[in-house]
Amino acid sequence: MPQITLPDGSHRSFDDPVTVMDVAGDIGPGLARATLAGRVDGKLVDASYTIENDAELAIVTDRDEEGLEIVRHSTAHLLAQAVKELYPETQVTIGPVIEDGFYYDFARPEPFTEADLAKIEKKMAELAKQDFAVSRKVMSRDEAVTFFRDMGEEYKAEIIESIPKDEELSLYQQGDFIDLCRGPHVPSTGKLKAFKLMKVAGAYWRGDSSNEMLQRIYGTAWTDKKALKAYLHRLEEAEKRDHRRLGRQLNLFHSQEEAPGMVFWHDHGWTIYQQVEQYIRNRLRENGYQEVKTPEVVDRVLVAVFPQTVTDVLFHLLIDGPAMVVPEHHARGFLLAVEQVELPTQATMVPLFGLFQTMQIGFQGLLVRPGGAVDALQHFIAGVAPPVGPGHFHELERLELAGGWHVRPATQVNEITLLIER
Repeated sequence: MPQITLPDGSHRSFDDPVTVMDVAGDIGPGLARATLAGRVDGKLVDASYTIENDAELAIVTDRDEEGLEIVRHSTAHLLAQAVKELYPETQVTIGPVIEDGFYYDFARPEPFTEADLAKIEKKMAELAKQDFAVSRKVMSRDEAVTFFRDMGEEYKAEIIESIPKDEELSLYQQGDFIDLCRGPHVPSTGKLKAFKLMKVAGAYWRGDSSNEMLQRIYGTAWTDKKALKAYLHRLEEAEKRDHRRLGRQLNLFHSQEEAPGMVFWHDHGWTIYQQVEQYIRNRLRENGYQEVKTPEVVDRVLVAVFPQTVTDVLFHLLIDGPAMVVPEHHARGFLLAVEQVELPTQATMVPLFGLFQTMQIGFQGLLVRPGGAVDALQHFIAGVAPPVGPGHFHELERLELAGGWHVRPATQVNEITLLIER
C-alpha cells in the first residue's frame, strides 16, 4: 500500500502500485490532462512510471522548466519519426535538447533542402495529431545492438556498443518509430503542439572531422503556440539588430569570406572606431599608463621562448622565408616590449598599456618581477587601477560598458602587475 507524499505535504494512499499518471488522475482530471512526467523521490520519470512503495511525488506539467525540456526532447523524437516516414533510407543518430530547442543528426546521401524542412514539419504536425502513445521498454546492451543493426541503424548500434555491457538501456516507441533514449518523454505525441524547424547544417559524426559528415536539423519547441510566436518574434527583432546587417546598412563596415571573422572598415565606421580608441587611450593616460606598439607578425621561434599559455592559439602564415605567426592578441610581442622597458628595482606597480589591432576590448594580467623578468601569462581577466602606494594596487574585476570602473579593495602584492589591452 504505497503512500504518496505531495509537494504541499499532503498524503494519498493507494491499495496497489500506481503510476504517476494514476496519482495525477486521483488528484483531478485537469492535472491528469496536463501531466507530462513526474519526479519521484527526486528522480525525473515518465508519467507511466510505476510507484510500488512509499514515495515523494511532484507532478511535472508544461508550467515547469523540466516540462519544457521534456517537450523539446520529445519533439526531437517526433522529428526523427517524421524523417524516417518520409525518407526511410535515412539513418538516425542523436537528437539532444539545446538552448531554445533541439537538433537531430541524420545520415543521408542527399542534402535536406528548405522544401524538405517544410515537408518534414508538416509530417510532424500530422504525427502529433495522431496522438501516438509513447511507451518505454528496456533491453540489454547486446540485445539493443542486434535490434538496431537488424533495422539498418548502424550509427545507433555503434553508440550502444560504446556503453558498458552490464548497463540496462531504455528504448521509446511511438507508432512504428523506436529510438534509444534515457527519457523521460511526454505520454503521447498529442502533447507536442508548438514547434518549428529552423535550419539544416552539417555536423561530423561524434564531432570528429575524420568521420562522416551528417546533416543536422535544428528546431525549436515550446509548450504553446503563444510562446512559440513570441520566440520567433524575438528572433526577427534580433535579426534587425544584427551587427553585420547594421554595419552594411549604416555604411560602417562589412565582412567577406576571404577574411573570416575580420572587418573591412568603411569611413564612417572607422571614424567611430578611432573616437572610441582615443577615449580609451586618454582614460588610461590620465591614470598613468604607458603605451607600447608591437609588430603584427613575428618569427615563429617565439613559440619556444615563452610559456605555453601564451602560445596556445597561433595563426600560421605560409610565406617564403622563415615560418611566421600572428600571435594571439599580440601577447608574445608585448612580452618582448616589456623586456626593454626600464623598470624600478622595488615592487612598485608600473602599468603599461598595449594598443593592439583587434576589435575586442578586455584585460589580461602579466606578472613581472622587479627588473623585468616575466614570470607567466596569468589565467585571469583583470586590470589594475592606479597604485595607492608601493606594493599595493586595486584589481579591476570588470569594465562595465554601461558605466564606471568596479574595483576591489587594495591588495598587498610582491610582483609588478602590468596591463595589456587586447
